[in-house]
Amino acid sequence: MNELSHQTLTAFADADLCSFDLHTLTLDKAQAHQWLRAELLDEWHELNQPDVMQARHQFFNIKHTTADDYQEHWIELNHTQSILCGIRHKGLSSDHPFVQIKPNFVIEHPQQLADIQKATAPLFRVFNPKHLVFWSAKPWYQCRIEAHYVAADASTIIAQPAWPQEHHIELRAVKHHDYYTWYQAMYTELHRDQPDFKNRVQPNDLALLQQAQHQSLLFFIYYKQHKVGLISAERSPLLGHQGLYLNEILLDKHWRGVGLAKAAQKRFIVQNASKNDVIWGTINANNLPSLNTAYANQRRSVRYECFFPINDLYE
Repeated sequence: MNELSHQTLTAFADADLCSFDLHTLTLDKAQAHQWLRAELLDEWHELNQPDVMQARHQFFNIKHTTADDYQEHWIELNHTQSILCGIRHKGLSSDHPFVQIKPNFVIEHPQQLADIQKATAPLFRVFNPKHLVFWSAKPWYQCRIEAHYVAADASTIIAQPAWPQEHHIELRAVKHHDYYTWYQAMYTELHRDQPDFKNRVQPNDLALLQQAQHQSLLFFIYYKQHKVGLISAERSPLLGHQGLYLNEILLDKHWRGVGLAKAAQKRFIVQNASKNDVIWGTINANNLPSLNTAYANQRRSVRYECFFPINDLYE
């Protein structure tokens, strides 16, 4: 495993920071840069640990692969441009491999991706990946946008007038541990009623909701004394700044489409966030109801996950 020098890490962190559109956020860029450097180095070391590569190899169990195929690589494309890259699997499915790339430059046109594909193909051919995946501060029309980072300063959201429905919403902390069956049943019903959501939006696992509960960030949503849904979050920094990561808002089907999601989310933020928090989350690009809820509460898309079809590189 090659070691990444301070100069090398700095160049990758510079480019990674450019994959965020930060003009709507009051973040310290030097602090963000330092945080990205640490994250890049931690991921590089962790994924190149022999036991981690072996565990990934055993978990995905793909024919003709070895543990070494899960190594992260540092590739020099030319005398100034390099990438970090490794194999990933969408939704942890062995049927959906892709090559995750992190460049030390801003990707601006398809020819750069053609050069990257040419350089990475021998390393990952055994997986038969279908996409090169990278993050960008703006959407690419040549790519399928899979996810958005959606963020705003808490102070911006808190300063907005209350939604009319907010006055009738009460958030009650989840105290017991038997809510998860009810939560799963809500998702089963959602997927039955809207089958196209099944591959886009999945229930959070129990451990994640337990963490939210431990942080006092798991609530039932009540509207006019009726239990209508559930909302949760976790305390998680964004680019080294204290943050509240919103990871769930789910409403009973009888209460959807009447403005309760945005009102409940706003109430949750007012009740649980400090004015110095960044309110953020990642939302599937096809989950328009969640994106609209976020946008209604002044959050904006600040980063896009771009899936570039490898086959298109040869058209």
